[in-house]
Amino acid sequence: MLLGGCLAAFLAPLVLAGLLYLGVVPLFAEDVSGDARSCGRSTAELGDALDHFGIRLPPGASAVRFSAGVNSLFGEYDLAVRFTTAPDRLADLLATLHLPALSPPDVATPLLPCTGAPGPVATVQQSEADLDGVHLTVQVDAADPAHPDVTVSAFDV
Repeated sequence: MLLGGCLAAFLAPLVLAGLLYLGVVPLFAEDVSGDARSCGRSTAELGDALDHFGIRLPPGASAVRFSAGVNSLFGEYDLAVRFTTAPDRLADLLATLHLPALSPPDVATPLLPCTGAPGPVATVQQSEADLDGVHLTVQVDAADPAHPDVTVSAFDV
């Protein structure tokens, strides 16, 4: 019993330190993307995350902001990217992603890639699905129909 108690006393701090490292370090991670469009603390480059999820930004996408990460232990990716595009390019993006049709416009509080928090209330259309181990969501704020504001978020499930 004494040996088991000593072993437990020795291992407990190591296990606790490991759990704290895995849980706390990502909160304080440095941005590794080197991309001015990153919101900061991205642990993956935008191109790598887009490739991982099979997403291509529409040609001419503007006002791009993103947060991308990869879990160093499990290799799972997450991505939130927001941009403005043309309506025809948005239609092409939705078709390429094989998502269901956008919902009718509804009042919602979209997540903002740079804060991870809900943004101001907006009228948005949304489509989401679980496809091949990925949860994918597209939100469209068409307050300016000629230049829809699009947020795409994806994460491995």
